[in-house]
Amino acid sequence: MNVLAKLFRKKPALLDWRAFIEHFAARARERGYPADIHWGEDLTRSSISFSRADDNAYTAYLDFVWQEYQNEPGALDAFIDARLDVLDQMTESTAAPDASQIFPNVKADAWLEAAKAMRREGGADPDEILNQPLAGDIHLVYMLDTGNAFRDMHRSELGELGIADENALQQTALANLRQYSAGRAENHDYGSGIHRLVLDGFLDAALILILPQLTGIGDHPDGIILAVPARDALLYCDGGDHDAIRVLQELAQELHGAAPYPISARLYHLQDGELDEYAPPVASV
Repeated sequence: MNVLAKLFRKKPALLDWRAFIEHFAARARERGYPADIHWGEDLTRSSISFSRADDNAYTAYLDFVWQEYQNEPGALDAFIDARLDVLDQMTESTAAPDASQIFPNVKADAWLEAAKAMRREGGADPDEILNQPLAGDIHLVYMLDTGNAFRDMHRSELGELGIADENALQQTALANLRQYSAGRAENHDYGSGIHRLVLDGFLDAALILILPQLTGIGDHPDGIILAVPARDALLYCDGGDHDAIRVLQELAQELHGAAPYPISARLYHLQDGELDEYAPPVASV
């Protein structure tokens, strides 16, 4: 575990509601949004207004995000960013994308619900976010590489991109990820039977989707046990190494609790191309 300790970070302290609102506004300002706080007697009576590039304004009431934060303190910035991502998409004006810019990504239940809630609050259709359940609490979503950032891909853009249906979308996204990761993805050995795949800090977790095609993985008759605790962390071990699986579970929980962009604290089992949530064997009596 000493070799793995460098992966760990301390969990953030819980903010009070005023500090929470100030943090939300500060993160919005970092993204270029003028943000004004309207203080009320408590959080439910307070709000933040954002000036947008299209000269419109948006007001955010934060009680839903606050509840998410109480449930998962380490995911605060991810919850905020999910809402700011949607705000970006509502105002963004860019050249028409093409299919080579489509990439798959892996997101948690919490991220997906926050993104949909933000769209509802902004008057947009939440079902425009293309997503597909993978296993456990993780989902496949689709992103468009705009050159300086990734944004969610919308269902209404399928036709513009020449994509016939969601099956064609998945194949296109996976092909783009394979091409992008070729020669870039690195397999790091952390000892104790634990390996980590590293790509670019953003699409690392998405490598779970093409893991069987990556070189250097080796043979695993019992399959591979995986963890995607954060967007920049894809850890795995052999499915038959029970000691490594215990270490991996500890790592997944620790990294998920500390990551600024968390995904899942659960483990997953990949075998014969099928991904399922990992279920530990039941001890015989």
